Amino acid sequence: MVISVIQKVKEHWRATGVPIVEGATAAVIEKTEAYFDIRFSHELSDFYSSVNGLNDEDDNGFAFYPLERWENYNEIFRGDPLGFFDQNKVCIIFIDYLQASWYYALLFERKTDKYTIGILPHGESFVPITDSLNDFLRLYLEDDPILYTY
Repeated sequence: MVISVIQKVKEHWRATGVPIVEGATAAVIEKTEAYFDIRFSHELSDFYSSVNGLNDEDDNGFAFYPLERWENYNEIFRGDPLGFFDQNKVCIIFIDYLQASWYYALLFERKTDKYTIGILPHGESFVPITDSLNDFLRLYLEDDPILYTY
């Protein structure tokens, strides 16, 4: 039997005692999509319906936000200091690293399920990592150096 990367992440969190938020309902996912004017890919929907983030940070300092805590980049950094987000894109912070040392964000094309996950250090730049949540989760489980390179 093949174990999904989502199941591996949940097992990792349980083994390390990190408090997990139970999966989001379809209504919460739909509300999040409407609020940010995006659509969840199958990967995002599968992950967040299985586990809706963490109530704390993990042993490495990653705090996966529940959907209710997702934040728009423009709200945190007051406007658009990078100047590259336009009406067709929205940048959503979904992971805090080491109590806001930097963030991981989803850069979505509005009204679509297309996104790129990247590092957002202090709102100064967006460093792309992958366009797949499952790939990001694999990198996370492997503690890959790419997650710390900006």
